[in-house]
Amino acid sequence: MLFQHELKETLDDNNVEGFVDAVNLAVATDVALEDPYGKEAGHKTILHLALEEDDGEPYVEELLRAGALANHYNNRTGNAPVHVAAAEALPDIFR
Repeated sequence: MLFQHELKETLDDNNVEGFVDAVNLAVATDVALEDPYGKEAGHKTILHLALEEDDGEPYVEELLRAGALANHYNNRTGNAPVHVAAAEALPDIFR
């Protein structure tokens, strides 16, 4: 949970370097990048949140590099990050 909080905080602060460090620590400790955040974040995953950022591309790329699943269906939101990318007109982000 600590790294999940750190991921969101560095994303919110637009701190790419801190985000990369947090992703690496999360992966090293087997944190599931597909775990949704709570109600305050709309039960979205970190990849979903990164896709909604205006400058989210470096965050999305880092998450995908680390193994985040673009097609992980989130029952709480009723979609997957790939659906968010399509809705945000970012279909090429997963290539």
